[in-house]
Amino acid sequence: MKQEIIEFKQDVINRLSRVYYDELLYFTAYVPDALINFNDVLLLKKGQKYISHTNSAFQKSIAAMFLKLYKEKGEECGICKTDSGKGRGVYIKGTRRRIHFLGQEKFVNFPRVNWLNFKNTNDKSTDLYAVMIKKNEKGLRFINEANNIMLKKHISTKQFILIEDLILKDFGKKIWLEFNQVLGDIENKSKKYQWFGLVSYYNELTQTKFIESVRKTLENFDYNGLMNRLDNPISKQDMSIIKQVFITERKYNIMVSNKDFCSSFITSEWLYKNMNTENLLEKTYIVTGYIKSIEQLMSYLIKKSADASSQIGILKHDKIQNIDVQSDDFYKATLGNMLYYLKAYSNRRIYRSNISNNAIKKSIEIIRTWIKVERNGYFHKHNIQSLERVKEIREGTFLLYFLLIGSIKNNE
Repeated sequence: MKQEIIEFKQDVINRLSRVYYDELLYFTAYVPDALINFNDVLLLKKGQKYISHTNSAFQKSIAAMFLKLYKEKGEECGICKTDSGKGRGVYIKGTRRRIHFLGQEKFVNFPRVNWLNFKNTNDKSTDLYAVMIKKNEKGLRFINEANNIMLKKHISTKQFILIEDLILKDFGKKIWLEFNQVLGDIENKSKKYQWFGLVSYYNELTQTKFIESVRKTLENFDYNGLMNRLDNPISKQDMSIIKQVFITERKYNIMVSNKDFCSSFITSEWLYKNMNTENLLEKTYIVTGYIKSIEQLMSYLIKKSADASSQIGILKHDKIQNIDVQSDDFYKATLGNMLYYLKAYSNRRIYRSNISNNAIKKSIEIIRTWIKVERNGYFHKHNIQSLERVKEIREGTFLLYFLLIGSIKNNE
């Protein structure tokens, strides 16, 4: 690895131990993804004295690294101040170009930032702002919007670029890969200095955006991959039929409706996206909504697929008693009762006609295993400490949504 990048890493880590954030004011759901995230910089606005990658401490470290890299290329250059006067950039004398290193939490407020001078320079020099966000659709959109504002203002001496594109253009792919790896190392190391966590709020401002992201997750989840991990998977043909219903016909949308099981599911999904981090907390609270939603979903689908004469067995006075599915007593049905109902051949009519009996049988076994391992285990016996275990429970629950909604009729 390049010595300059190694020195940059050590310089940042040394600073990490000396400084901290002192202001937590701002949140927006419409932001690009940070390349490096010390403490969820999506939620920060200004006044950061912690070693945020956009504040002066980080700018000084990264400017020193780029200065060495440019000098190694034979460029005559030096350190310069940023527009704010607090951070540092690199000035390349031959091209009269200043390079500033702009972080995500400042960039999301663009162009409403008081430290950026929206004027052309008078000395024919140019300012290039290398933004520390990921090179994805969202990040590219922000970069384009920023540059379009410059065009509309007829400012030709200022331009925005992704840090990845700058490094690839001036130093090549090998340097970018090394630099990107070091950013990950820095972030991991920085966690030991974090004494607080930041949580996004689920409210009217964030709900619409989050629900849309949940829809995309449900639509693009790797259901085939999850199924293929099982010892006795459902056939490709049956998976294709279920996928047609769940994804092509968009039946997954029921998971973001106003049903009780949706509320449970969305709560866990929000916690998973915002609270599933390495800490000392036991993590059953994250998956509770996933586990609860399956029982609620099964109850809902049985009632909506059953006809007026359908009955389900419930335990009453130590005996199994059949009750009408549509009766008020249905709430007494347990997961075991509902699973038996779904398994009974006499109830085959509740499934879509093109689903094979073998697929139904295998689905029931998948659900039975899930109930035994996940619901009974973690609700009654065990604690969850591992992030990987949370991920496994979430994936297994998504597969059950897929199988239940994709194979059972909904006569609503």
